[in-house]
Amino acid sequence: MTGPSMPHSIPVMRRLGAGNTSGNCVIGLCERIKGQGDKMNGAQQRKVLVLDAMGVLYQACDDVQELLIPYITSLNKDIGADTIKRLYVEASLGRMTSNRFWNAVDVPSENEDDYLSRHRCSDGLFKFLDSIRSRVDGIVCLSNDVSEWSIKLRKRFALDQYISEWFISADIGIRKPDPEIYLKVDKFFQGSKTSFFFFDDNPKNVVAAERIGWHGYVFNQNSRRSYKEGTLSIVDSFGEAESIITGRV
Repeated sequence: MTGPSMPHSIPVMRRLGAGNTSGNCVIGLCERIKGQGDKMNGAQQRKVLVLDAMGVLYQACDDVQELLIPYITSLNKDIGADTIKRLYVEASLGRMTSNRFWNAVDVPSENEDDYLSRHRCSDGLFKFLDSIRSRVDGIVCLSNDVSEWSIKLRKRFALDQYISEWFISADIGIRKPDPEIYLKVDKFFQGSKTSFFFFDDNPKNVVAAERIGWHGYVFNQNSRRSYKEGTLSIVDSFGEAESIITGRV
């Protein structure tokens, strides 16, 4: 017995390998195919769009490496990149406030807004959100981030008008790709009745999402990395993402 054919409107996507996680990718792919079959045989499910922040909502894919480290080291030349990364992870797990973070890196906390002003939204983001929000049952953000920074950025770009829920690592105490953070989203939306479409620029995070049955895609618009052919789907633009979401269910 053959499975349901894919709609012709869906663009042909490249597939990428995720190194030694390929076994997990295969598991995720099998779960995804099974989930599609279940939906075809049952009632229509809700569609929820889950977006990463860095590399999807915002242009910087690795904000720590691209923005945070250069900013801090320009003001404090005595601190090393490894120390900044370690302290950032602690803050992104909710183990210290942003004020404590700035104090730990010996940069005045008053510089926080100046640092955050370096972030930019991804090209085409608002056109995509305007178009897609009437075609899904919810848009949420799932991000590894510092609570205070996440709040300031979403307010600065008025993203709350599109994104109803924000699942931020510092608020939950868990970082992607830990499966528990995905399950928090799943539980919130009663996952058995919901089809999740997840876009993240980090393949490891996509693998983790697929393992719990989500439709996962590596969003490559901002990083433009070169990937080998494999088992994960790559999308290179918001237009391609919209075609997938509106065509698959």
